[in-house]
Amino acid sequence: MATFYSCGEKPDVIYKNAKIYTLNSTNDIADAIAIKDGKILEVGKGQDLESKYKADDVVDLKGAVVLPGLIDTEGSIVEFSKNMNYIDLSKCKEPEGDQRPCDLQNRNCHGR
Repeated sequence: MATFYSCGEKPDVIYKNAKIYTLNSTNDIADAIAIKDGKILEVGKGQDLESKYKADDVVDLKGAVVLPGLIDTEGSIVEFSKNMNYIDLSKCKEPEGDQRPCDLQNRNCHGR
């Protein structure tokens, strides 16, 4: 199905009997994955990987689902944008008279 790391290396472990979502362009679903030094060596069919590599450690995942490591790249952007809706009045003294928050935001509060 797919080789990722480098050909001819012996994996540290083969995980088999799983439902592995590759999320590649054709959305292949494999049932085994070979790992070497924490990196994916190859994804494919369990019997093919076992006969090709003869790994010392083979783990039966008993039908478990395996997903690629997904990283939420917009999480920090969302949190940052939430803070843009707040006014930092921590350096301001008590407001004089009847002032609106938008007036305070535009005022230089440092040292006041």
